[in-house]
Amino acid sequence: MIRSRRSGGLLRAKLTRPALPDGVIARPRLLERIDPRARVVYVAAPPGFGKTTLVAQWAQDCADPLAWVSLDLLDEVPEVFWRHAIGAIRSVVPTVDDDPQLALRAESSSWRFLHLLIAQVEAWQTRVTVVLDGLSALTDQRAADGLALLVERIGDQLRLVVTARVDPALPLARWRTRGWLAEIRERDLRLTDDEALQVASTFGELGLVDDVYLGMNRRADGWPIAFHLALLYAQGAPSPEEGAAAMARSERELGDYVVAEILDRLPGDEREVVLDLSVAEWFDAALVAELAGARAGAVVDDLRRRRLLITDIPGRPEQLRFHPLFRELLDAELRWRDPDRHRAAQRRLTEVLHRRERAQAWRAGAPDADRRGPAVAPGRLPTEDLTARELSILSFLPTHQSYGEIAEQLYLSVNTVKSNLKAVYRKLGVNTRSGAVLAGRSAGLL
Repeated sequence: MIRSRRSGGLLRAKLTRPALPDGVIARPRLLERIDPRARVVYVAAPPGFGKTTLVAQWAQDCADPLAWVSLDLLDEVPEVFWRHAIGAIRSVVPTVDDDPQLALRAESSSWRFLHLLIAQVEAWQTRVTVVLDGLSALTDQRAADGLALLVERIGDQLRLVVTARVDPALPLARWRTRGWLAEIRERDLRLTDDEALQVASTFGELGLVDDVYLGMNRRADGWPIAFHLALLYAQGAPSPEEGAAAMARSERELGDYVVAEILDRLPGDEREVVLDLSVAEWFDAALVAELAGARAGAVVDDLRRRRLLITDIPGRPEQLRFHPLFRELLDAELRWRDPDRHRAAQRRLTEVLHRRERAQAWRAGAPDADRRGPAVAPGRLPTEDLTARELSILSFLPTHQSYGEIAEQLYLSVNTVKSNLKAVYRKLGVNTRSGAVLAGRSAGLL
């Protein structure tokens, strides 16, 4: 016996548009990027960048009849996905009857249900919008092919608005070429300074000066969830001074978020590569192989292709990096999970950077004494391990670049470089930059 044909087998929560959170700010610069002529609006970024919130804001003023589908692990089964997608379309297109759903139940591996759906949407001849929130949960290629068919056949009548953590197996490049695609990416969703101040204003009178908020937003690299957690910490502080200090302590909760929402959701091979690379501020193909193994390059290429976690470095086409704060959290996670593995990764990084520096010196025609290695006998190792950031900064000291130039190379602030140098000096037992270079070479770190 077939249950109610109009709602049988559908989960109402999956077809309910989420409410906007309290204190959400307007982001007109992003809403204006959604071209009303686009067949597909695609919003893609890692967790915590406000994808769903942005689309929910846009949906409030959408002139089209609009349906919403929230995707989750259940949608790994294509029949579940299509059952809810058809149900969402039926809620806004009166001409769609029971036939597509019945055809899907009878033979889910056939495209007959999709042909019926397309014909019935075409019969209404009025444009509708369907939001697919969290399309990364859709892992079946046939389901992606079916969505592509909808866009190709009735994209002028049925517009898709998609949010995703990683790029799905959809023909985005072809749609982009044809002018069918409106895209909003991670770089677009990062909070600007003005937006960060607007967000801070929704937390009431925290008593902090604007420079504190702006500094935290820059440290977070515009990552909305990181900035939001920092503000929550500051809100609970008894004084402005403690509030400013509390903003820097929000990383514990952010670390839990990163592990639960990002790291542990990666396939095992990707998770291990990401952890191995977390000790490096940046990496290229050779460094990836040295730190994570010969097969890691393919994993990195795939993560980069899917625009997940790894980004290009402007002006340095051969190099990649993690979001800086994200990398620090991953580095801390590796140190907690396996301290020996973390130390081994740091040693490999130090050795590779040391070899590269010597090779560069050789190519630059350095004196023979420098080519042969340190001019002093190897000394004792530092009493404490240098962190990955400290090692990176130490590796720049022999180049005679200014602190500002080092900060620019590593995408850090000058103050961060200086504070890490203090730790380097303390661990190496020196007081000057030249002393750090000599001690680093003596200890085999340079």
